[in-house]
Amino acid sequence: MREDELVAQRKYVPMALYESVIAEMRIIEVGGRAVDTKSHNVLLLNLNPDGLRFKTTLILKPEGDWRVALRFGMEGYLLEARGRVRRAEREGQWWEYGVEMDRNPAMKLLLTRALNLRLARCSPAIRKIHALYGRTSFGTERTRGTGPRPGGEQA
Repeated sequence: MREDELVAQRKYVPMALYESVIAEMRIIEVGGRAVDTKSHNVLLLNLNPDGLRFKTTLILKPEGDWRVALRFGMEGYLLEARGRVRRAEREGQWWEYGVEMDRNPAMKLLLTRALNLRLARCSPAIRKIHALYGRTSFGTERTRGTGPRPGGEQA
């Protein structure tokens, strides 16, 4: 499948974290069994409400079934994302892992808020574009129940 087709299927686009975000990672489950491990610092590479990627020197065997918890601070929020490792790629002495996050509506809401605040702080021009799109729908101004509906009929 081509990269543009993959992007079109995504609900969210991962936000690259150009300012370093260090997370404390703990392994919480291996092969369906709960475990208690010490935390290890990892570097978050990108983040979205459904998943994240991180880099570390730790080796989590790709054929294993790993669940991890990552605790990190961003834009004044202390967040803990939990999920299953779905991808592993080796790059020299480093490993990059992709995590599909557990469904947790409260954490998803906090994470979305933190990402929006970070976007507004790091890219003020994008914030303005985001606000403009928020007031429009498919290029037409939204009105409260008085404009045309998707089927073409008037409200």
